[in-house]
Amino acid sequence: MFKRLLANLPFNPGLMPQVSALAGQLQRETSLRRSGIVVLVLALAIQGLAIAYPSSNSYLGSGTAEATGNKKPPAKLELSKTVENVTKGIWDARGSTARAGDVLEFKIITKNVGGKDFQNYQGQDYFGKVLQYADLTDTSSLAQQGLTMDSAKNLKWTTATIKAGASDTKVVRVKVKSPVPATNKPSVGSSEYNCQINNFYGSQVSLNVDCPIVKTIAETATTLPKTGPGASMIIGTAVAVLAGYLYARSRIMAKELAIVRRDYISSGDRYDG
Repeated sequence: MFKRLLANLPFNPGLMPQVSALAGQLQRETSLRRSGIVVLVLALAIQGLAIAYPSSNSYLGSGTAEATGNKKPPAKLELSKTVENVTKGIWDARGSTARAGDVLEFKIITKNVGGKDFQNYQGQDYFGKVLQYADLTDTSSLAQQGLTMDSAKNLKWTTATIKAGASDTKVVRVKVKSPVPATNKPSVGSSEYNCQINNFYGSQVSLNVDCPIVKTIAETATTLPKTGPGASMIIGTAVAVLAGYLYARSRIMAKELAIVRRDYISSGDRYDG
């Protein structure tokens, strides 16, 4: 391009290497600017799709179960759970921090909100996440309520009849281990040993656990960076600024070449060989 441009100009060939180097640099920066603009457009398009079509999480059911029998209206169950920190007197302990030695009381509630008695309800509640940081305090109380725990740490029970409008409530007490285990998560994405007590039965209950400082440091070191629309927009803005800078720089270099060309034309400098 520049060789063709300068072919018919009164120009000293001795300056050709400098002009060629400047032309090559301009061409590279122009290509980089175009690539940056393409990347920016694609990034903004993907971000627009992410905002327009947000991902949705899939959870277990809505916490209800129905027995549709032959008679109307049918029985309908609503499942829920509460947790109380008995030691600290916190009635609703969700989101609070449990420390070594705290006694926690879980209530597993099965309510029949339908118009017919529910017969032979088979209940089950996975308690493994709770037992990572706590121990059962009274197994005899579990037996009195008809609760058993299998090898997979599932609490199971059978309720012969839950009358219409009535509730069946199971109470389970645990005590936070002392000292609190400093066991690390098996992998970065795992929810095991994550310094939380989680339990789901129709509704989710979660408590934080006051883990040892060594464990806390390990958790901090393995936490994945948070990303989302905000981070993507920051990256897009940075790309836009870089593309703008390269564009402005290439324009300045083009003007500089035009000035060089004009000066040599006006000076009438020729090389006669």
